[in-house]
Amino acid sequence: MNIKKVFIIAFAVFTSILLTTCKKVEVPTQPTEVKAWQEGVSVIISWKSVKNATNYRIYRSATGKDYDIPIGTISTNSKYEFVDKNPLEGMNYYKVTAFNEDVESLEGGYATCNFSFTETNFVTINGVKWATCNVAAPGTFTANPEEVGMFYQWNRKVGWSSTDPMINSNGETIWDNSLPWGTSWSYNPSPAGFRVPSNSEFQTLLNKDKVTCIGTTRNGIYGRLFTDKTTGNAIFLPVTGYRGNSGTLYDVGIEGYYWSSTDLSNTSYGDAYALRGTNMFYCYETYGLSVRPVAE
Repeated sequence: MNIKKVFIIAFAVFTSILLTTCKKVEVPTQPTEVKAWQEGVSVIISWKSVKNATNYRIYRSATGKDYDIPIGTISTNSKYEFVDKNPLEGMNYYKVTAFNEDVESLEGGYATCNFSFTETNFVTINGVKWATCNVAAPGTFTANPEEVGMFYQWNRKVGWSSTDPMINSNGETIWDNSLPWGTSWSYNPSPAGFRVPSNSEFQTLLNKDKVTCIGTTRNGIYGRLFTDKTTGNAIFLPVTGYRGNSGTLYDVGIEGYYWSSTDLSNTSYGDAYALRGTNMFYCYETYGLSVRPVAE
């Protein structure tokens, strides 16, 4: 057998092995329709799914030039959305890439968000970051601090109108008198980055050594102004009233009622701590009260 024939046979064997062991690499396409927007103290990034991707990487840059380290990874089994809980003050530049077990997309989709820790989000009072507005519909704040927002039953994410006629955020009009489930508030109605405050967090607001409280009006609405003695930071809690077991309104324009996330698990009546004016009390969890959240 001559050298030429040996070379041809060897090349054929090598090619056959190569073809049987190598597979075609499917490079994911670039994510599209990337959007970023501020919600409370977080930034939400969303995008449209793309072909050949099993996961997505989210990058953040302060300059729009350096996207070296991803801040998160989302699988295709999740919704195509990521929550950046630690955004930068000012302009945030985001890049989303698609990848699979073989390769990452050559390019990414881009979006920006000009983030601001302003008083419309929260202020720190005695060490706790309080939102400056009540919760309106689930996941949203009221437009102004003096607005009551919607009423919520304990550990439920359905809001009820604070005025009559009574209707909830799902368009229903039948009040739910059943006892809410659980011993902790897991169905959070607050905007992203916020949650229902605990009893101990309300106690910091009621600490007379650290915080002053006065009755006052804002834009014609009566309420209480809580002010940090050291920093001067303040929040206004409007008087809200509440809805009782049947959904009937009580104390509208007279007193403010706000839920805490702390359940009284040692009772059989379904009670939780709530703020009434300037004191904490035990409240039936089937009642509808306002929510003034704290930042996480």
